[in-house]
Formats: sequence, C-alpha cells, structure tokens
Amino acid sequence: MINLAQKIEEAIRQASIGAIDFSTLRGNVNLGDLVKALTVDKNDYEQSVLYEIPNEHSHAFNVLTSSGDMDSLVMFSQRHGLMCSESDARTLDAAILLYFQSQFDIAQTIADRVYANRLRMYIYPKILRDIQENAYREKLKETAKRPRNKHYIDAINIARATWEKYPAASKNGMCQKLHEHFKGQVSSDTLDRWIKAAKIKPRVKSKATSFSLVVLEGA
Repeated sequence: MINLAQKIEEAIRQASIGAIDFSTLRGNVNLGDLVKALTVDKNDYEQSVLYEIPNEHSHAFNVLTSSGDMDSLVMFSQRHGLMCSESDARTLDAAILLYFQSQFDIAQTIADRVYANRLRMYIYPKILRDIQENAYREKLKETAKRPRNKHYIDAINIARATWEKYPAASKNGMCQKLHEHFKGQVSSDTLDRWIKAAKIKPRVKSKATSFSLVVLEGA
C-alpha cells in the first residue's frame, strides 16, 4: 500500500510540473495594476476567485482568454468552472506576484503544488472507492466459498479458540468434540473438511491430551 501511495504521489508530481503556465499572462496583464489589486489596493476589489475549467470547456476558455474579453471570461468561468478553495486562490495569488517579480522558479513550484492538490482531490477519493469496492467483492467471494451450513462459522471460531488454548489437541479429537457439541447435526467428516479448508490447526505435533472446547458467547 505504501509503494502504491508513493507511485501515485510521483505521478501527481510529474503531471503537475508546469501544468499552470504563467507565461500566458504576459501581454494580457498590466503588472502595476495586478500588483496593486493584490496588495495595497486589495480592499477596493473583491477577493480573487480561482476556477478550475473542465477539459470539455478548455478550448472555449482558451479562445476567450486570447480575445482579451475579461467580462466574458469571468462569466464563462462562473458558468462552467469549478470553484477552488479560498486557500488555493490565495496561494496562487502569491505565486502570480512572485512570477511578476521575476521569481519564476519559486512561483512555478507554488503553482505546481496548487495543481497537485487539485489532482489529489479527484484521485484519492476514486482510489478509496475502488479499494472499498474491491474489498466488498472479495468479501462476497469469500462468503460464497463458505459452506452453507448454519454451524460453519461457530465451528471454525470454536476450533480456532480451542487450539489457541490447547495447540497440541488433535484434529480428530476436535472434530469429535464439535460433532457432539452440535448434537450430531454436523458430521465429523464435514468438520474435518471445514478445518482443513480454513487452515486453522496449529503447526505443532498433536499428542494425546485432554481438552475442552472453548465455546464463545452465542456459539
């Protein structure tokens, strides 16, 4: 599981590098106005909002960006975009300021982290769902493999608990005592098959020893 998480994180890191391209801002933004809007004049403006544009709308978004029609671009983002967290928006503000102060590498590193966080929001819940679904399917398979007899689970639990206390108890003796415990409703041969399939007998040499079944509550 650790190796899987490491591989996922590395894939996210690689996918995030340069995914947010600050170079597209050149020529479209007045540096002085931008710096003032994000710093000394920020109280004169609404807080900046960060939107993620889904792939199906990315081409139309790029066309609007190239046109320089900011009003249409804002409306388009509000209609089709996914609003990011305020934390991501403030972090990207800082990255943009650093970029326009020629701190290109630092700005890009910060932007890459914002993009990576967005990827994690999509990837990890999906992975968790897949793990849960796989675990559920495996549980169904395991349940389907179990014998249908109503005493199966109790028999295995009693045998396991008894062997924990009496590891040298013989399998034949265990089957006989379980047969008696269930008042003959399960044959010794059937109990023998269940125990073999469950692989619960300790790997110690059996010897003649007296023991009593460890019966769990409700069994």
